[in-house]
Amino acid sequence: VCQIASEVLGVPMENVVVYNTDSALTPLSGTSTATRQLYRSGNAVYMAANTVRGVLLDRASKHFEEPVENLDIANCQVFVKDQPDQWISLPDLAAKCAAEGMHLSNLALFKAPFTSPIDPETGQGQIWPDFTFGAHGVEVAVDTETGEITLLKSVACHDVGRAVNPAAVEGQIEGGAVQGLGYALMEDVIVENGHIKTPSVRILDPDSRGRAQDPGDYSGIRDRAGAIRRQRHRRAVPHPGCAGCG
Repeated sequence: VCQIASEVLGVPMENVVVYNTDSALTPLSGTSTATRQLYRSGNAVYMAANTVRGVLLDRASKHFEEPVENLDIANCQVFVKDQPDQWISLPDLAAKCAAEGMHLSNLALFKAPFTSPIDPETGQGQIWPDFTFGAHGVEVAVDTETGEITLLKSVACHDVGRAVNPAAVEGQIEGGAVQGLGYALMEDVIVENGHIKTPSVRILDPDSRGRAQDPGDYSGIRDRAGAIRRQRHRRAVPHPGCAGCG
């Protein structure tokens, strides 16, 4: 959300302050899990920042005697696009807005599109406003005498659209993959005659299915501009009770 506010308002990210856990400033909006924050909070920040941007450009239009479409904001300045030497700093412009009673704050609420329930006959339905598509593949070696499983390679491919924060996207994919490996190889739940014998998720049998050292692989995030970054990753599969960031 800092990136979004920074880009819309033309200010450095270090000038953007996020207020957490203050109900007077941040109304209840649910959990901050998975892609929820970018889609929901990100859209709310985008809406609020654009409203403030509109107020700034309206006042700057009066200052420069130029239509709004001829103006832009960057580097804490509002300037005329074809005459960049004609500019005013955001603090000076904000002071003019304050002197004229123009509000430079906005509370925006983003509501995701309504969804439909699952069809009881087909089992299909638009139950979520957005979906993420991906595929995972693994290569393993199995000791035919002991049944021990060793992970040789894990590859993940996801259609993420535009990666607003590539490092965070990689973290989501890698964390989810490692969490899945831990679940598959190191978190055995013992069931006998329909009864779960494992008393707690903290007490799992790490040796029942195998062991794994994530060998890592070259991965990259490709955005709509076609740029790709590659990086070598090596991570150990978590012990029982540990979880990656999913």
